[in-house]
Amino acid sequence: REGRSRYEIHELMGQFLHMKLAENGELLSDIHQAHCRYYSSMLNENESDILSGHVKEIIPDFENIYHAWRFAISNVDLKAIGRLREGLWALFDAQSWHHEGAAAFKLAINALETDKPQGEHGINYGRCMALYGYFLGQSGNLAAGYKMAHQGTLILRDLNATEEYILSASLMGPLATSQTQRLEARELIEDQLNDILNESSITRIGSVLVRYGELIYLIGNPEEAERILKEGGKQERARNRVRGLANINLQQGKVDRQRGRHELAREKLLKSLSEYEVLGYGQGVAWSLNGLGRNALDMNNLPEAGEYFMKALQTARNIDMAPILLDSLVGLAEVLYKAGKHDEAALIGFYVLDHKSLNPETRQNALKLIETLSLQMEVQSLAIIQTRATQSSMTQITSLAQNNLP
Repeated sequence: REGRSRYEIHELMGQFLHMKLAENGELLSDIHQAHCRYYSSMLNENESDILSGHVKEIIPDFENIYHAWRFAISNVDLKAIGRLREGLWALFDAQSWHHEGAAAFKLAINALETDKPQGEHGINYGRCMALYGYFLGQSGNLAAGYKMAHQGTLILRDLNATEEYILSASLMGPLATSQTQRLEARELIEDQLNDILNESSITRIGSVLVRYGELIYLIGNPEEAERILKEGGKQERARNRVRGLANINLQQGKVDRQRGRHELAREKLLKSLSEYEVLGYGQGVAWSLNGLGRNALDMNNLPEAGEYFMKALQTARNIDMAPILLDSLVGLAEVLYKAGKHDEAALIGFYVLDHKSLNPETRQNALKLIETLSLQMEVQSLAIIQTRATQSSMTQITSLAQNNLP
C-alpha cells in the first residue's frame, strides 16, 4: 500500500488479472467504462483547482486519467471527452508537457473528424482542434498551431458554442506571429466579449481577459492592456492574474531592450522572473532568463549573459522545452562569438539550425550569427564545422558552451 489512499499491484499480478479479465470481454468492457466514468468525473470535479495550478495532488493519477482519455476517444464517448478535455489541457499546460498535449488532442481530433460538425460531437471536435493547435504552437510550430486554433474557433462560432468559442479564440493570441494575426485574434475575441461579460453562466472569463490583455499589449496599446488585466484580475483567481502580469513584464522587458532602455528592461525581466518562479511556471522562468541574457549581451556584459543563458538552458532541459533550449544555445553562441571563440560559436549555431523545433526569432538569430561568421572565417573551415555539428549530441554542445564561457 502506498500512503493512505493508494495501492500498488505487482506488474506480473496485474498482467495475470488483465489476462483473466480478457477471457470475459463483456466484463472487461464494463470495467473500462467504470474506470473512465470515475476518472473523467474526478478530473471534472477538480478542474478549477487544476486551472489555478494546483496539480501536485492530481499528478499521481495521471496514468489513470490518460487511460480514461484514450478509452473515451476510442469509443467516441462524447460526454467523457467533454468532462476530461479542459482539465487534461490545464494539466498538460501547467506541467509544460506541450508535446504530450499535442499528441493527446491529435488523437481526439482524428477520432472526431467530420465534414459537418454538429451538436456535442462538433463542439468537442472544434474545442479539441483549438487545444491541439495551442500545444502544437507551444511545441515550436506556431504557424500550424495558429491555423488549427483558428479553424477550431470558427467551428465553435458556427455552432454558437459561446463559452468554448471565447476560450478558444483567446488561445490564438499566444500563437500569433504577425500583427495581422494578432488583429484577427482580437476581432474574434471582441465578436462576443461584450455579450458574455455579464453572462453568469460563462466560467473562466477572467482567464480570457488576461490573455486578451496580453494580446492588446502586443498589438501596441499598453494602457488598454493594463485596464483589461485589472478587470480580469477582479474575476480571475490570483494565480492566473499574476501569470498574466508576469507575461506583460516579459513583453515590456523585451520591448525596452529593443529600444535600448536596458536598465528598464532588466527591471521588468527580473520582475517577470520572480513572478514566474513564485508560480513555478518553468517556461516563463526560462524565457525571462533568456531575456536577461540578451539584455546583458547588448550591454557587453558577457559573464552575466553567459550565466543567464546557461540557467535558461538548464531550466528548459528540466521541463523538456526544446524551442527555449535552442534559443538559449543561440544566446550562448553569441556570447562565445563576442568573446572571440568563433569555431565554438559556429558549431553551436549550425547545431541549432539542424533542428526543427525552432521558433522564427531563434532561427533568425542563428542565421544572422552564421552569416556574420561566414564573413570572418574560411568557407572550408565552416563546412568542416557544419559536418561536426550534425554529428554532435546535445550533451556535447552544452559542455562545449559551458567550458568556453568567459
